Amino acid sequence: MKSSTGGRIAKTIKVLLGPSSSIAMKTTEIHHRPRTYHFTTFHVKILALTLATLIFSLSLVSVISQPTKIVYAEIFIEKSKKSYYVKVSENNPLILTLQKGDNATIRVDSTSQLKPRKVIIHEGKCSYIIFDDQVFVEARSKCEIYVYFKESDPKPPIYLLRISEQRSTEPGSNVTVKDESEWKVWGILITLLTTNPQAQIKSKYPVSLLASSQHIVNTSTGPVLEYEETYWIAGKSFQVPGEALSITFVPIYYRIKQIAPFIASSNDIVYINKPALANLTIKIDVEKSVPGLNILSRYFQRNPLILYAKSRGEIDLNFNNFININIGNQLENLIIEANTGNIKVKGKGSVSIRPALGIPITVKVYTEAGDIASECEITSIAPQIEIPIELYNIKINLMDVEGNPLYNSTISLYRALKTITAHLVNNNSAVFKNLVKGEYIITIDYMGEEVAREVIRVERDSTFTIRTRVRSIEIKALNAKGDLVQNYTAAVYSNNKIIGKWHTESNTLRTPPLPFNNYTLVILLNNHEVWRGKINLKEYSKIIVPLKLMPIIIKVKNVFGAPLSKVSVTLKNNNTWSTLTDSGGRAVFNNIPFGNYTLTVKIGDASTTENVEINASSMQFISVQIPVVAVIGGFPILVIHVQIFILALAILIAVIIIWKLIRERGEIVIE
Repeated sequence: MKSSTGGRIAKTIKVLLGPSSSIAMKTTEIHHRPRTYHFTTFHVKILALTLATLIFSLSLVSVISQPTKIVYAEIFIEKSKKSYYVKVSENNPLILTLQKGDNATIRVDSTSQLKPRKVIIHEGKCSYIIFDDQVFVEARSKCEIYVYFKESDPKPPIYLLRISEQRSTEPGSNVTVKDESEWKVWGILITLLTTNPQAQIKSKYPVSLLASSQHIVNTSTGPVLEYEETYWIAGKSFQVPGEALSITFVPIYYRIKQIAPFIASSNDIVYINKPALANLTIKIDVEKSVPGLNILSRYFQRNPLILYAKSRGEIDLNFNNFININIGNQLENLIIEANTGNIKVKGKGSVSIRPALGIPITVKVYTEAGDIASECEITSIAPQIEIPIELYNIKINLMDVEGNPLYNSTISLYRALKTITAHLVNNNSAVFKNLVKGEYIITIDYMGEEVAREVIRVERDSTFTIRTRVRSIEIKALNAKGDLVQNYTAAVYSNNKIIGKWHTESNTLRTPPLPFNNYTLVILLNNHEVWRGKINLKEYSKIIVPLKLMPIIIKVKNVFGAPLSKVSVTLKNNNTWSTLTDSGGRAVFNNIPFGNYTLTVKIGDASTTENVEINASSMQFISVQIPVVAVIGGFPILVIHVQIFILALAILIAVIIIWKLIRERGEIVIE
C-alpha cells in the first residue's frame, strides 16, 4: 500500500517554493483551465505568521519530546538492615558517608539507563566493587565516597547468566571479548600473576579488585615474591600490564528471555534485580552458591541475587503494591499523568500507580494552562517518587519608545498553541507565574493595535523590559506673532474616528502615548477649529503648529478720548468672541483667527459697529470711540444727554435770575 503523505508534502513544498523550484519528485500532470491567483500583502503576512508559528511549535515539541530520565538508587546499610532511596543523575555524584565497619550496597534497577560506573574515595579508607547495577562498599574507617553514574544499556529485572571457559592472553596485550549471538558480555573475571605490586589491569570499563594474595616461589635464582590478584571488569575489554607473569580470564555472558513468567531450567544461572515494592516468588529449588562464581556470590546474597537453578520451574517477579508519584515545591495545582503502557492514571498534585515489570513509567506534568511543565521517564523506582518541576516567574515591564512607563495595555504570552493574557489597568507591569522553561512569543496590544512582538527565553526567574512602538506627542502652538498660544484643545483622529481629545491651560500639551501611526491632528480654540493637519508618530515626538491667529487689543474711548471700562466688545463672523474692557478701556483678545469680523462696542443703549480684517499684517491695537461722555453707576452718559442737561441747566439759571429781579423790584411791568 503506497502512502500519499509524501505526495502531499511534495505538492505543498511546490506551492510554497513556486513553479521554478527544482525539487525531484514524482508528479501527476493534471490538465485544467488556467486560473489566476492574486496575493495581497495581507495574504503574505498571514502565510508568514502561519509558517513562523508552525516552526516555533515544532521546535518546542522537539524540546518537549526528550523526557528527563529519573533514576532512584537504593542504599542498603547491612549493619542497620535499612534501605533508603535517593535520586541520582549523570551530572552530580552520589555522596555517601559510612562509618567504620559499614558494608553498603548502592543499587539501581536493571531497567535504569544510568548505572554506577566510577567511585572516588574522598576521605578515609574503604574498598569497593562495581557491578552492572550495584556498588558494594566496605568501610575500613569512617569514609566519604563519591559514586558517579553514567549512561548504560538497560536490562530486564531478571535474565540468565553463563560462565564461559577460562582463557589466557599475553602480557601487555589488549583484550576484547565479543558477544556470542544472543549472549552478550556481562563482565570478565581476571586472575593476574605478577612480581610487581604496582601492576594493574586497565580498562575503559569499571575495574574492581576482588581478592589479592602473596606467594613465595623458589626459583633457581632464589625465592621470589609473587602477587596473585583477581579483578572484576564490568565490561568487555581490558589491557594487560607488561609486567604480568601470567594472566587468565573468564568471560561471563547474559541473555534476555521472557520475564512474565520467567521459566528457569535445571543448571541455569539466574540474575534477579528486584525493584522496590516488587514481590519475588521462587518456585524451584535454587542455591545462592554458584559453581564457578563463588568469589562473586557473597555480593549477591540479598538484592541483586545470583541463583543456581537445580530444577526446572518458574520464578515469579511482580508488583502488587503501588508507588506514589508527587510534586514538590508546593505545586499541588499541577496535573500529573502517569503511564506504564497498560495503566494510565491522572491526578492533581500526586498519583498512585502500580508499576509494570521491566517497563519504565512515563510521567507528564501539566500546568493549569495545559502546558507541559515536565516530562519524565522513571527507569529506576522508589516507593515515593518526586517529579522535578522547573517553573519560573517572570515580570514584564512596558515602556514607550522614549522609555516612559506604558499603562493600560494587554500582554499576551504564546507557547505552542497555548496563550496567557494579562490586562494592565493603571499599571505598566505584569507578573506571570509558574511558567515552564522554554521560548515564548510576547505580544503587546495597546489601543486596539499590536505595538510590540518579541521572543523571550525563560530559564530562570527574570524581569524583561519591553519598549513598544508607542510615544506621546508634545504639541506647541504659535500665533502669527510667534508667541506661544495658551488654553487650547487638541483632538487626534485615525480613519475619521476620534482617538482622544485633551485640553491644556498652559502653552504645552502632551498627549497620552499613542501607537505609531498616521493621525489627523485638530487644534481647537474656544471649541472652534483653528488648525488641521497630518502627523506621523514614527517620525517625531514633538510638533509646533503655526496657527493663523493674531492677538488683538481694542481700546474703547469716550468722546473726549478718555478710556471706558466694563464696555462689551464683540468680534463676530462665523464664530463669536466677546469680552469687557478693563479699567484702562482695553478689551484683550489673545488669539483671534484670521478673517473679516464685525466689531461691536456696546454699553447700555450706546453702541458703535465697524468692520475689521484680522490677518498677519493687521495692527495689534484698534482704537474705537463711542458716543459716550462718561459712565456713571454703569449707566452711559451720551452727548445728547449732556446737551439736554446743559439746556435744562440754562433754563434753570434763567428762571432763577428772573425770580431774583422780581423780588428786588417788587413788580414786573410788562408793556
